[in-house]
Parts: sequence; structure tokens; C-alpha cells
Amino acid sequence: MRLGLSYRAVFLIVAFAMFAVVMIFGASALSATRGNDAGTVAQMAQTIAAARIEGGYAVMAWFFAHTNAAMRVGIEILLATAFILMCLWPLRHRRWLAIMTFLLIAPILFFLTLFIKDTALVVFVIGSALVMRSRLPEIAKIALVCAIYGVFALYFRQYYYLIIVVFLCLCLLRTLPPVLQVAAVMVGVVALAFVPSDIFYQLQHARDSVNAFRIGRDVAGARTAFVNIVEPGGYGNFLINYGYAIARLHLPFLFGQFRMQEAYLLMNLATYGWLVWTGLRSRDRLVQTPVLLVVSHFAVLMLFEPDLGSYLRHLSSALPYLVPAAVLLDRPARRVVAAFAARRWTGARSAPAPSQQAAHRGPLARGDPASGGVPVARRGRRRGLEPRG
Repeated sequence: MRLGLSYRAVFLIVAFAMFAVVMIFGASALSATRGNDAGTVAQMAQTIAAARIEGGYAVMAWFFAHTNAAMRVGIEILLATAFILMCLWPLRHRRWLAIMTFLLIAPILFFLTLFIKDTALVVFVIGSALVMRSRLPEIAKIALVCAIYGVFALYFRQYYYLIIVVFLCLCLLRTLPPVLQVAAVMVGVVALAFVPSDIFYQLQHARDSVNAFRIGRDVAGARTAFVNIVEPGGYGNFLINYGYAIARLHLPFLFGQFRMQEAYLLMNLATYGWLVWTGLRSRDRLVQTPVLLVVSHFAVLMLFEPDLGSYLRHLSSALPYLVPAAVLLDRPARRVVAAFAARRWTGARSAPAPSQQAAHRGPLARGDPASGGVPVARRGRRRGLEPRG
């Protein structure tokens, strides 16, 4: 067995062991709000038969009421297995396997071991990630991902409609020359000034309505909960509150006690930022498009997240979208991608020209600015590491 595969097997065992430990023993001591949503779903399930299904909690409560404990555990295990494999299986180097295993701690703690709305989200995220890793045309991938997110927004979280809008804007923006990109951003900023104040109020008021009863009380999640710094209102107040939310969620040490939980959050955010930056620099759409979807999550979550724990829980659900960027930084995994891309032409009746092959494979196979611009196969030959196929 090759060394890379043995490392992958070891970290897969570690990830599944973490999942098993949390499933069996729970993790309430590590996350004060971990079981809140699960408790809400269980309580609603007692009366959901006589209620009209409306909202994400009600949908999950309906499933809760129509399944037994064994079925729910089976669903959690199945979805967690798919999620973990999707994050770890494409990687080869022990460094990136270790980093991805570390990033998997948050999904395991916050939603892979619970029957909550994020349990359903796993299905939609896996479907979207598979679409973006497929060989479909780029426009078809974007359309399918938007359709998947639209279904989730319809039944679970309406703010996913905003994620769709931001994602489409980013996909359109990247097709423009740099000068037009700057101009488009400036036009967008000015155009927001003409949005009715009531819309800005609705966007800002959500956080205050959630945290009004928690702040100053001894309840779960109150320690990192916060409200808007100015009264929800027009465009100016929106910009102030949005900037304040970015600071509160990404620089928590400036606003209170800095504990292990905040350090863990910052380590996650730093790694996410590294992978996002790598993906944005890449010209390979297999890497860049998923990262644009993660950026859309970042942008929209700043509007609504009420505390640090909820922020990390919702953000970590997008982890599979960052795997292609990790593959780009993982040299052994890149060699596997290059070898696979080369073998795709083997046995073809009429093999395309070398230039067509290079264009089809993309920067992951032929070299990418984020990895120095050196073709993977050439780098392998120079070091005696050329993949054999």
C-alpha cells in the first residue's frame, strides 16, 4: 500500500473515531448551545401531527415524528460518512489530511451528530459539491447549485435566497475585466443607497430579535451573543452594523474574554481564509466556483449570525466546497488529478490535440498560479515522481 493511502486511512479512522465518540458520549460540555435545535425539533415533533408544516424546524419535526430513534441514528451515520469522505478522500499528504481532520471537528460537534436543520443541509451541500466537481458545463453547474439552494431556502432557511443572489453576482463579476469589476462594485455600492429603508431594517433586525432576551442573562450562548451597535435602519446604519458584525465574529478578542473556544474559532477562520484565498487566485473553475459559494456564505452570514458558536456551525457546513482548494495545495493529490486527467484520453478513437487536452484538464493538471504555475506532470518528472498510468 502506498504511503499516501496509508496516511489517508489513518486520518479517516481518526475522523470516524471522533464522530463515534461524540455520537456515544455527546459534547454538551464543549458547546453550550449544541443541543438547543435538537431539543426544539423533539418538542415540536410531539404536536406536529396537528400543526401545519411551516419553517425548517417544523419540517425536521415532521421527519422526527415519522421516524424512530434507530432510523434517525442511521440517517446521521450515513450523512456523516458521506460528509467526512467527501472532505478527506481526495487528499493525500499528511499535512492536509491533518488540517482537514481538524476542520471536521466543528461539523462533528455541531450538526453531524444531531438531528437538526443542518442535518438536512448536509444533503444539499453534498449534492451541490458533487455538482461542482462534475464534468457538466459551468453554466449548468451554477444553475443546478442555485436550484438546490433554492429548494433549501424554500423549506428551511430563507436567507439562502440571498446566498444565491450573491453567488450569481460573484460568478458574473469574475467574467469581467479588472477595470469593469471595480466599476461594477462601485455601481453596486451606490445602487444599495436606493434600497428602501424597510428592507435594511428587516436584514438588521433579525439579530436583535434573537439576542434581545439572551444578553445579560445566564442562558446558553449568551456569552458571545451581541446586538447591532446602532439602531437598525437605513443604508448608513446598515453599513455600520455590517462592519461591526464582521469585527465581532472575526476579532472576538477585541470585545471580551478570550477563551479556548475563541482561539479554536480563529484557527478555523484562518484556515478557511487561506483556502478561500487560494481558490480565488486559481483560474481553475473546479476550484474557484466552490470558493465563490463559500464567499457568498461569508457575506450573508454576517447579516444574521447572533453569536460565535452559531457562526462556526453554519460556516462549517460549507467545508466540502473548500476541498478542491486544499487539493490544489496538496502535491500528492494534484499528481493524482494530473494522472487521472491524462488517462481520460487513453484509448480514445481520436485523441484531441495536446492543446485541447491541456485546456480541458484545467490548471489543476497543467499548473496553476496558486501553485507557482509549474505543470504538475513536469514537476513530477523533474523530481522523479511522475505518476505512472
